[in-house]
Amino acid sequence: MWGSFNLLLALDAFLRWIIFSSLIQNRVELGEFRSDIDSDATAAALVGTWDALLLQAWFDDNFDPVTTAEIFMTVVINGLVRIHHVE
Repeated sequence: MWGSFNLLLALDAFLRWIIFSSLIQNRVELGEFRSDIDSDATAAALVGTWDALLLQAWFDDNFDPVTTAEIFMTVVINGLVRIHHVE
C-alpha cells in the first residue's frame, strides 16, 4: 500500500514541476521574467518549498501556511520579474 501511495506522491510532485516549469518558461519567452532564469530549477524549488510548507503546517497547528506562502511567492515573483529600465 505505501508503495502505491509513495508513487502517487512522486507523480503529483512531478506533474506540479512540469506545470510550473512550463509556466515559468512561457513567461521568460514573453519577456515578463528574466531571461537568465532556469525554469526547471525554479519549478523544483517551488514544488519543494510548498511541500515543506504543508508538512510544517501538519506538524505545527500555529503555523499559517497561507500567509507564509503569500510572503514566499512575493519574494519569488519579485526575483523572477524582468525589470524594465527607462533610459
